[in-house]
Amino acid sequence: MFCLNSLVLVFLIFLLFFIIVYCIIISFIGNLKIRRKIMINYFSNNFILITRLFLVRFTLIFILKLLKFSVLTIVTDFKMRK
Repeated sequence: MFCLNSLVLVFLIFLLFFIIVYCIIISFIGNLKIRRKIMINYFSNNFILITRLFLVRFTLIFILKLLKFSVLTIVTDFKMRK
């Protein structure tokens, strides 16, 4: 029963995280469309691309760390039960 509760907790954390990331990405894409209309020069376009790549990289690293933490939590919970 305790293992099931931890699984539900991990699922809710993932769901909350993906909702937050989805809102950030949607607002970031909206800002990019506005910025592209305003800034045309080469530096600003490169800055937008670098910022987008950094955001994607940060998101992937955070997802992997969260996944590692949740897997370790589930494994230790399973070992504690035995």
